Amino acid sequence: MSKFREVRQENKAAAEQRARPSALQVAWLVVLVAFAGLLLWLTLAEPPTTTAIAETQPPVAQIDPAPADKPTATKQTAEAAQSPAQPPAQTAVQKGEDKPSDKAADKKAADAALQRPDAPASIVLTPAPIAELVDTTPNGPLPKITAGREPWQAYARPYTDTGAKPRIAIVISGLGLNKSLTDAAIQNLPPTVSFAFSPYAEQLTDRLAAARTAGHEALLMVPMEPHNYPKNDPGPHSLLTTLSAADNMKRLHWVLSRTTGYVGLLNDMGSRFTASEEAMTPVLQELKDRGILFMDARTSQYSVGAKLARNLRTPRAINNRYIDNTATEEDIAQRLQELESLAKAYGAAAGVGRLYPVTLRTVATWAEGLSARGFELVPLTAVANRQPVR
Repeated sequence: MSKFREVRQENKAAAEQRARPSALQVAWLVVLVAFAGLLLWLTLAEPPTTTAIAETQPPVAQIDPAPADKPTATKQTAEAAQSPAQPPAQTAVQKGEDKPSDKAADKKAADAALQRPDAPASIVLTPAPIAELVDTTPNGPLPKITAGREPWQAYARPYTDTGAKPRIAIVISGLGLNKSLTDAAIQNLPPTVSFAFSPYAEQLTDRLAAARTAGHEALLMVPMEPHNYPKNDPGPHSLLTTLSAADNMKRLHWVLSRTTGYVGLLNDMGSRFTASEEAMTPVLQELKDRGILFMDARTSQYSVGAKLARNLRTPRAINNRYIDNTATEEDIAQRLQELESLAKAYGAAAGVGRLYPVTLRTVATWAEGLSARGFELVPLTAVANRQPVR
């Protein structure tokens, strides 16, 4: 009988053991429950909006970690801009206009970045062209000096020198190739910010006039040969070290004749060209003779542009910092702070930025508190010939 009880107890224990879940079974059950919960959360949760993403990080197109030898226009855009009198048929992309699919996005980004209730009122500069300062040539109008009156001063934004605060000039480059961002910059940045327009832009005269009507000084960008040319090509009218001085002069005159009302030129790329004293000397002499300022973009540490301009007595300005080689708010703010330090040390400083929404937004915010920090935001001509040449 006892033997029978022992067998029954063993069978009962085995049955209880089989009914009890193993550790592996419990683990699988936990995994299945967690997976079901994740699926339920993904189904009910709202996806992040495009606006939120745009506010937290700049578009990939804005990031430019490379040095300043970067083409403002694409090679296709440059090749499309042959003659201002008879341009060939072009697509929207070749013209440098907004792509149809990008227009809404560009406008939305520009409006979100810049629209402020305290946008500066328009300030009208001296109307352009001033007839006595225009040299009419078969290839188009060129600036000239008349009775000691020079175009870089005549077209400058009026400025009263108080000598009270260090001066900082900001130039935004590449205007004219993207209409929505160009308009946003013109309408929303402080009028003391200066603009450099691409010579390959369509409707260049109208857009430059709009900038001047809003109070902004204007420059033209002159494409120059970089070290890695022709892999990196600033366009068909680029000044090259391999060309004769006469051929480079023809290309320079093409740039100068694109419109009127500008105070000077800013080199676009040009790390190789600006390092050549032989190539740069006739260019800077021509600018001096025509009363035009040259801003050395300093795309190379070996640039002789500013030094030669000083020696030739060509009106000059120097780019002390590219403020958005890394196009994030933090890095741009850091470069702007460096400009403040330079202005405090030397009395004047200048920086160049590109037509990125993040650049426009950061510059606008920075400019609002600049005076309270003891600095003055001035047009580029207000720092001309004031920066030390090193």
